[in-house]
Amino acid sequence: MRTWVTLSVLALAIGMTGCKKKSPPPLVHVPPPESGHSDAFIEMSSQPVTVADPVTYAEPSPPPRPVSAPSQYTIRRGDTLWSIAQRVYHDGQRWREILAANPGLQPTKMRVGQVIVLP
Repeated sequence: MRTWVTLSVLALAIGMTGCKKKSPPPLVHVPPPESGHSDAFIEMSSQPVTVADPVTYAEPSPPPRPVSAPSQYTIRRGDTLWSIAQRVYHDGQRWREILAANPGLQPTKMRVGQVIVLP
């Protein structure tokens, strides 16, 4: 029992020394501004403050589409209008433009070697 009490007191003493309050850093004396500077500060701070309009961002516009004269494309094995649009325009969504530029073209009945117009 005596050992336990001694260890408890020792642990308490060690714990107390590690928990000392730290003193705050010393205060530094800052001299007041010169007489000419304090007036300028008062003039600047007395000016009315205007609030800017909130910033709004527009949706990003799609990249411009290349403008060129219509060209031709010869259909290869495995081609679809989507794959042709992806290969030519780097955008498969433009397959409808190819279809519109080729009246009478049936997407499910394209033949290898068939020549179509690219808008």
